[in-house]
Amino acid sequence: MQKISRFIIEHPKTFLAINLLITLVFLFFTFDLKIDDDILNYLPSDDPTISTFNRLGDTFNGNNIGIVIIKAENIFTNEALNHIDRL
Repeated sequence: MQKISRFIIEHPKTFLAINLLITLVFLFFTFDLKIDDDILNYLPSDDPTISTFNRLGDTFNGNNIGIVIIKAENIFTNEALNHIDRL
């Protein structure tokens, strides 16, 4: 660890050049980066959850997932649970 620290202190321009080169290499690969947010692609194709999910999508005209966040001191009170049930 001391060797690395000493190298950085003694050769700051070389260290910055190496970091820049590594960053540019990784930047090149980010253009091919794909983000898949479809939950069905993470399940096996024969999973019964997929058929249920698709059936729900046909019934309600879409398979969009929504996330609801409830903020409460204690979520397991009758008031909080009734509020969640109404949602």
